[in-house]
Amino acid sequence: MIVGTIHTIQNEMLLYPAAIQKGIQFLLSAKLDELQPGTIYPIEGEAVFAKASTYMTEEVSQRAAERHEKYIDIQYILSGSEKIGIGRVETAGSVKEDALASKDFMKYDTIEDEVFVTLTPGTFVVCYPWDVHRANCNPGDVPVQVKKVLVKVAVDSLQPT
Repeated sequence: MIVGTIHTIQNEMLLYPAAIQKGIQFLLSAKLDELQPGTIYPIEGEAVFAKASTYMTEEVSQRAAERHEKYIDIQYILSGSEKIGIGRVETAGSVKEDALASKDFMKYDTIEDEVFVTLTPGTFVVCYPWDVHRANCNPGDVPVQVKKVLVKVAVDSLQPT
C-alpha cells in the first residue's frame, strides 16, 4: 500500500513502475471533474484504465474488505472524504465472497491488522494484490458524498517484457 498526495507526486514519480506512472499521469492531466460516473476511460487499453464514481460513504461495519489479483487499485479522491481500512492478505478473516476468477475481487468479513487512513481531495492510495482494503467508509460519524476516480493497473503490465 502507498498513500500519497497528487500535490507532491512529481517528487515520487520515478519510484513507481511505468504502468502505475501512466495511471498517475492520467490523474494529473485529465479533466477529472468532467468524467462521467460509471464510464470506463482507457488509458492503455485494458492494462490501465480509469472509472469515476460518486457515492455516499457508509459505516465500516457495512463495508466488506476486499482484494484483487489481476489489478492494482489507485483510488483518488476528487471531492468529499472517506476512510479506507487496509491490512495484509495473510491476516484477512474468512472469505465472504470469492469472485477472483470472474470479477477480480475476493471479499472478506474482517481484516485482523486493519489500519485506517482518511483520504481527502487530492489524496490517493495504491492497493496491491496483497493489500486487503475496505474503501468507502464514513470518515467520521456521518456519511459523506464522495467523487472518486479509480485507476486500475493490470498486474501483468508491471512485468518486464
